[in-house]
Amino acid sequence: MLQRARRALLSRVADSDWQGQAALGWVGRLLARRQAGQLFDLCAGFTYSQTLAACETLNVFEQLREGPLPLDRLALDCGCPPDRLRALLDAAVALRLLDGSSAAYEIGMLGAALLGNPGVRAMVRHHHYLYADLLAPDALVRDPTFRGELQRYWAYADGAADQPAAVADYSRLMADSQSFIATQVLHVLDLGGYRQLVDLGGGHGVFAASALAANPQLAATVFDLPAVVADAAATPWSATPRLSYLGGDLFSGPLPQADVFTLVRILHDHNDDAVLTVLKRVRQALSGGGDLLIIEPLAGAGARRSSVAYFGLYFLAMGQGRLRTRDELIALLRAAGFDQFQSVATPVPQLAEVLKAHVPATGG
Repeated sequence: MLQRARRALLSRVADSDWQGQAALGWVGRLLARRQAGQLFDLCAGFTYSQTLAACETLNVFEQLREGPLPLDRLALDCGCPPDRLRALLDAAVALRLLDGSSAAYEIGMLGAALLGNPGVRAMVRHHHYLYADLLAPDALVRDPTFRGELQRYWAYADGAADQPAAVADYSRLMADSQSFIATQVLHVLDLGGYRQLVDLGGGHGVFAASALAANPQLAATVFDLPAVVADAAATPWSATPRLSYLGGDLFSGPLPQADVFTLVRILHDHNDDAVLTVLKRVRQALSGGGDLLIIEPLAGAGARRSSVAYFGLYFLAMGQGRLRTRDELIALLRAAGFDQFQSVATPVPQLAEVLKAHVPATGG
């Protein structure tokens, strides 16, 4: 009954004549205005993202970090004609990235939030690869052999991750975003009962180093591609006490021994067959008992619509991977031999949630 009523309403809303008549009444007018606003936001969304990207690449936020500045000063520092820059800055004001007017612009609430999150800023700066792939979204959806800029950027997705130079950019991007993730996750995750952690695909070691800082009884190993490990040697995290690095392959060869493995935003980058391979290998490595902690954003009823829309096209452009629901991950874990699971809520679930899979000490 409800489904029939919903279909009837949708049929009427999709009729332009009905919309015109309905808008004459006050209820219809409210509905029409709401729908028009939402549709306009969808149409204008690309300009919103480009306003953010332009302000970031022109260093507008950094220039305003210490306080308000007039348009002429900002134009001089940005190397832009004042009238053209004003159009950008006024757009940023409308989006709450900035406040003020040409007399003096200053950081807005969202701009301040951006300044405090280097991971988001790094993501904004790399999004031009994604935007290039989305110039013809119909081609991206139609063509399963599509190969664009994002695949070339993510060297492991492009099969070219055997040289440090090929992995340096995305390794730094992950390092920039990992600190905020680590803070959120370690706030709710108790690692006090573990002695040896292996962070699979751990990159430069930001998450592992954060875990060590909070848990003095813990030692940690970052396990990643040899080229990533070589690139990590030049980073400050490589000097962290009790932290070691080991080059290897998630999909073949032995894994290090540990009583807890972490996969921080790794599985959603891969298709189901690859994920199942990794999970089986971890389950084998935990034959003496221990835990696997999967840390990544999840799909499902609680997921933000923006996250589902964003990651859906992002992974399509990347050529592999997808967001999974908790139940989908558990199904893969069961297929790999795990049978005890626990969810751990985080303060910012759209960035990462935690799913813990336990292997008893008697498991074999």
